[in-house]
Amino acid sequence: MATTTTTQPPRNCVVQRPRQSDQLIREGSSKRIYSLDDVECSELCSCGESLILTCHALCVPFAPCRTALAFYSHASPAYQAFRGRCLCYSGRFICMKPPLGEYILPGGIFLLLGYSAADEALLRPHTNLGVQDAVRALQQYVTTYIDNQTQCTLTLFNMTEENIIIAARLPHDGKLKDIDLLRKEKDECTAILKTISHQINSEHSELQSHRLLSIFKMSEVEVVWPESTSAAARSGHGPGQFAGCRRLLYAAMLALAYFSRWTTVRMSDVAT
Repeated sequence: MATTTTTQPPRNCVVQRPRQSDQLIREGSSKRIYSLDDVECSELCSCGESLILTCHALCVPFAPCRTALAFYSHASPAYQAFRGRCLCYSGRFICMKPPLGEYILPGGIFLLLGYSAADEALLRPHTNLGVQDAVRALQQYVTTYIDNQTQCTLTLFNMTEENIIIAARLPHDGKLKDIDLLRKEKDECTAILKTISHQINSEHSELQSHRLLSIFKMSEVEVVWPESTSAAARSGHGPGQFAGCRRLLYAAMLALAYFSRWTTVRMSDVAT
């Protein structure tokens, strides 16, 4: 006698908060929920067995950021030379790129990420996850929300304080030269990385509510061709350092031009 099995529909916990629409959390999963009334705080809510809902408050210090020239309030945008666009978050600047000199990119396709150590510290006791788990979480995110057919694999390339760099790779193909494989990686992986980057920078709801990926605040994608890398290697400098030298030289030339003009004006004043 044949038997049939019925698939039970997924069950959800419901999170209700004043002046906010109901939030559904699937049984066995968790979600980070933000408050409309308190910009400093969010909640990590988990839906356990038997639909038992537990929530933990996560409150970051509402601290400003200061430089020699400006004052930035919490969650306000900023910019730093060589590091790109930044965000003042809990008293620290979180930028797209690590500080100059802390990384050199070889040929490849890279996702540069700035994350909040304050967020990571608040979430870790409840998730047992940290930034070192982000690569696996991002790979799962790509499969679930962006492209479940891709062969692009994300690997950790570099990690510094509040920045990580992830490389996108395709499976090795012995029939392809390195440069041809890089072209293929560019064609197949760049769009995926740009989607991740855009969703981080635009505070996409799926990323913002993720129990780990919500620590990421700023992102940028870089495609580096080996020609520039090999030329840099011959002279002992990386592509980022070349760009830095050019900018410093340009700044020095501007300063020299300004000083020369100021000296000329002062001499004419003395002459009169």
